[in-house]
Amino acid sequence: MKRRVRINYTSEQKAIIWDRYKEGDFLNDIARMFDRYNFLVMPTH
Repeated sequence: MKRRVRINYTSEQKAIIWDRYKEGDFLNDIARMFDRYNFLVMPTH
């Protein structure tokens, strides 16, 4: 399996991730927005 390069999310992307997470969206759905698997997208404060 090919290893993916880590994404350095912009402040705007982080805000989108966090807002979607707080709205109750599944991590898998949020991750698909960035072409990622759900365990690679984790909201941070």
